[in-house]
Amino acid sequence: MNSSQINFYLMPEDVAEISKQIEKMKFAVTFWKNTNSTIEILTSWTENKNGILFFLPSEQKNLIQTQYIDTQNYYVVDPFASPVIEFSQPFFVFNGEKLKAGRFYYIKDSLQNNIFIEKPKEFLDSAAELFKWFKKHFPNQKIPQGNGFWVTPRTAEWVQKNNGILLPN
Repeated sequence: MNSSQINFYLMPEDVAEISKQIEKMKFAVTFWKNTNSTIEILTSWTENKNGILFFLPSEQKNLIQTQYIDTQNYYVVDPFASPVIEFSQPFFVFNGEKLKAGRFYYIKDSLQNNIFIEKPKEFLDSAAELFKWFKKHFPNQKIPQGNGFWVTPRTAEWVQKNNGILLPN
């Protein structure tokens, strides 16, 4: 299985900029879990408090596959079989004194009949384009508290001004 990942610390303003880029790239956005097998495509997600979202090219939303979790009585997006980019949004804890990391993550191939099959080229190209945009748009601020994760300029400024603490995911 091949995959790509960026672990990061973002400020809410950074998330808003990512939201604009997702819209510009014409990605569909969905929650990672649903109460039924029908996938709900979101129109707004910057205030998401559920943690994990999935992005994918809008024209590929019919390729999303779900898996039923009977012990929890809900469906989840199957990231192994679906052409999706996971977005785990960073969040503040302890009255805003600490910031938990988030990440982008996607799997480049899926296992079918014991053979790894590459996901659609359009998806892989779009995912690579998003990662490239992210790295260019938010230069990494390599600060000691960053745990080796990507730290945006706004996050580095928040750490410095507020004595903020960054927590790994």
